[in-house]
Amino acid sequence: MFGSRLWLLLPLVISAAVTCPQPEARAQFEWDEATLKENPDLRKKMEKALRDEGWELEKIEEVSKKSTVQVLGYVNGSGVIAKAERDQYEVLTAWHVVSQLQAGEELWVETYDNKQHKVIEAPIRVGASDMAILKFKSDVAYHAPDLAHSEEELRQRSNVFVAGFPIRKSSGKVTTTGGILFESNYLGASQGYDLFYTAETRPGMSGGPVLSIKGNLIGIHGRGERDPRTINYSIDIVKSGVNNGMSINNYLLFENLHKKGRAVVSNDFSDMTAIELGSYANQLSKDSGTARQRIFIGKLMLQRLEGMPEFVEPHAYEILAYAYYQLNDAPNHRKYKRLAIEAKKKESDKFWSNNKLKPGQITSRLSMRWDDHQIIKTIEDQDLMPGDQASLRKHIKNLKKLESKYSILHDINYLKGNMYIDLFDYELAVPEYQLAIQKLDALEESEEKTRTLIHYSSGLVYAYSKAKKYKVAIDHAKNLVGKYSKSAKASQVLVEALLAKSSQPSFEIYPDEEWKLLNESCIQAIDGSEPNSSDKARALADCSQVADMAGKPNMAIQMLNASLTIQPNQQFWLVSRGIIKEGLGKINDACEDYKLAINLDNRVLEYLDYNQICTSYKD
Repeated sequence: MFGSRLWLLLPLVISAAVTCPQPEARAQFEWDEATLKENPDLRKKMEKALRDEGWELEKIEEVSKKSTVQVLGYVNGSGVIAKAERDQYEVLTAWHVVSQLQAGEELWVETYDNKQHKVIEAPIRVGASDMAILKFKSDVAYHAPDLAHSEEELRQRSNVFVAGFPIRKSSGKVTTTGGILFESNYLGASQGYDLFYTAETRPGMSGGPVLSIKGNLIGIHGRGERDPRTINYSIDIVKSGVNNGMSINNYLLFENLHKKGRAVVSNDFSDMTAIELGSYANQLSKDSGTARQRIFIGKLMLQRLEGMPEFVEPHAYEILAYAYYQLNDAPNHRKYKRLAIEAKKKESDKFWSNNKLKPGQITSRLSMRWDDHQIIKTIEDQDLMPGDQASLRKHIKNLKKLESKYSILHDINYLKGNMYIDLFDYELAVPEYQLAIQKLDALEESEEKTRTLIHYSSGLVYAYSKAKKYKVAIDHAKNLVGKYSKSAKASQVLVEALLAKSSQPSFEIYPDEEWKLLNESCIQAIDGSEPNSSDKARALADCSQVADMAGKPNMAIQMLNASLTIQPNQQFWLVSRGIIKEGLGKINDACEDYKLAINLDNRVLEYLDYNQICTSYKD
């Protein structure tokens, strides 16, 4: 019966009186067919205990073995057959498994019978989530599991299974590992990652199914923590901490909004649960024309709370608060914002009380205690003046307290690094950024991780540069580009590192090799950025300095014009453009830029002698 390699929680095989272990109890044991054959009494005892708990073992094994597939392409991963219609099949997997596929490259799906099927269309991303749909054809009848529609299967502290094909397991057999679902309460989470569970997963299992004890598909596995004891890539990497997955609701909503005959924006909400309504509201545009629709949806959600998880109520209040913000209705905006905060705090307190969690286990800010989460949010939202010693040191003190509680969270170290930057203490900022990157690097590869890692590296490069460690900054940026050669953002970090070198008093000229690298990185940073994005604007602004150095001031001005078209309120770019214009003798035009910059932030006057330069300029 257990032909596939089925992982079961150790407490479940010790006693017939089975109870769900606490989320922190991660002890697990791998059972294979040979072990169970040698222990027939143990097999019977285990099967009886699991059936008494309502587990449908045959169905779990059927899905694990016959529905889980291996995705073969630029990156190998796992997937699960989610839909079967005649000879047409849809496979769900993780978007990061297939997102690096290049034009002309082929993608294949290998089923349990060792047959490989060519994917017949380009991968389809499921909304903004890290989930993807692959399609293939076959005359062979393959099994698609039932999709979980019951909220009972998504309750906290329920048992779940994750199936997939570990890269470093050479047998080519599917592995199924057991765990505890300890959170499924964050609707609208980044990239759809709204499931949190303990399990021992391995690289290659990304995209595999997350199953309930009924054998129904509740989500897609996306990423997990590495066990620090197996950080060496020469051995099998075990991810024994908190894992993240995307609930099947992401797929169901996507299908519902795109099925034939139904418009993406519809007023027919009669068949939608409160969760589906909330997901629908998340996909509405943010212009004021959707406000009335949001109010209707939010109030409808509040009417359909019965049987829903506790996170739905605060989400409904947030939808209403945002709708009234769109309408400039301040009293109702404040009312529903307050109700959302009260509901979230109540939800958070109950979640921690029920699950008896320890802060040191928490790897996502989404799972922090509400009061602690608010401390970080307050720090992020405050616009402090650099050098504001009292406030910055108070924030650092609070962050240190949080770090002692939530030791795994990388965000805290990144924020501490930012605080030290604002204190002009660059030597202390460096180790904070390094630690943030180290903690982040322990997570499984994903698009979000890559973006965050490059963002953190930008902070580290800046700290190195301000500490006058220019070579270290450039070397770190070069390594980043080497690792993420297709990333425009990584190239931009290298541009910033090289430009920082030119701020040295003794600097005269770049060596030919560095000058060539600077130009190539600029091209990559500008061309690779999304049109009209903040990254595009910043790349153009940074590289305008390169054009100016190359003796092309008019080109530099054109680049700054483009940057300011995207982000018109960047006072430092206005000052830069003014300086170049002043160098060309266009004093009136320069003073116009200086004046705009001063109106945005009069701190510009600390380093710009506006009165002396512009005395002859008339308003």
